[in-house]
Amino acid sequence: MRAFEVKLTNWRKGMKQAHRYRHFANAAILVLPPDKAVLAAEYLETFRRIRVGLWGFDPECKRIIAYHTPRPISAPASKLYEHALRLVRGKG
Repeated sequence: MRAFEVKLTNWRKGMKQAHRYRHFANAAILVLPPDKAVLAAEYLETFRRIRVGLWGFDPECKRIIAYHTPRPISAPASKLYEHALRLVRGKG
């Protein structure tokens, strides 16, 4: 399961939220407009250390720029993972 946090402006807040998603997701990715993604990419090592991905999305050309995509790993909180799966399946 991958979780995406989409922000238009505050990438730091988005990074924190995406990091929280890692409790129930196999991978978490922050998606930003291209200009904000370039600013956030200056902290790419931090994204890598906390295993949060960083993508830019350009709606004009409908293109994703992947700065970092973490490898999926087992979610640390298996109960939260199972609960999230039930919600997605509509059996929550």
